[in-house]
Formats: sequence, structure tokens, C-alpha cells
Amino acid sequence: MLIFLVGMTGSGKTTLGELLAERLGISFYDTDEIIASMEDLSVDQIFEKFGEEYFRNQETELITHWKIENGVVATGGGLPCHDDLMDVMSNKGVTIHLQANIELIIERLKESDNRPLIKGQSTREMTKTIKALLHVRNSFYKNAAIKIKNTGAPDEAIKRIFRKL
Repeated sequence: MLIFLVGMTGSGKTTLGELLAERLGISFYDTDEIIASMEDLSVDQIFEKFGEEYFRNQETELITHWKIENGVVATGGGLPCHDDLMDVMSNKGVTIHLQANIELIIERLKESDNRPLIKGQSTREMTKTIKALLHVRNSFYKNAAIKIKNTGAPDEAIKRIFRKL
């Protein structure tokens, strides 16, 4: 079984992905980590050195050439919005959209310094950026096979995922 987790940065894709993979007894993959490892740079450094378009092209290459059939894949927040990647993922496995409210996303993102699209922003600026990104990205996220609200404890979201798988 191949499961792709999609959703906004800070929606819990990595946290839930690791838990889900562990419970299913399959491997966990994070597209941001894979690309960073291939480039020997952090995602932030890739954005700074090569730009967002380069990073998005790397995401496209990674997903279109994905050969692994069993695993849970946490995708970058913008990955489903480019080059028909949502369709590509849907054809390769099950897509799950993790939804979280803006306040929770902001709270989670304040704890991270590796988010290039919101780096150095105040809470007010982050809120504005997240709202703008969600406005665009939700039109892609809505095509996921399964939608899960991730607003509480990770175990609760995992239970909801298992009920829908």
C-alpha cells in the first residue's frame, strides 16, 4: 500500500506519516528530506541557492519516477499543486489530505525555522501568507481521496485515517 499525505505546511504530515507507517509496518518517506539529501542542502538552502522553481522541478522528478509500492509519503505543502502531481499520486496510491485550522498551523510553524515560504515572518505576516497559500492550494488538496481533520492528538487522527482506509 502506498499512501501520500498532502496538506499545508504544518498540517502534521510528517508526525502522522511516521506514526501511520509504524502502525502499518511499512516505511516512511518525506519528499522534502529526500530532496534535501539528494542536494546535500536543507530545503531552505535549496530555495535560497536555486529558487522555488528548481525545488518544484525536483519534486516533480521525484514523484513522477517514484517506484516504491509500499510506504507512507509526506509531501511538501506545495507539491500537489504542480505538474499534475496530485493526479500522479492518485494513480500510484491513496492520497490523504490532512486539514488543520490556520491558528494551529501557525502555532506549529512558529516552532520551525526550516519553512522557506514563511521564513522570518511575524505571526501576522505568517497568517496572511498561510491564508493566501491555502486559497490556492485547497483547489488541489480537495482532490485527495480521503480528507482528515488533524486538530487534536495524533492518535485521534490516526484512528480517523484507519477508519477511512
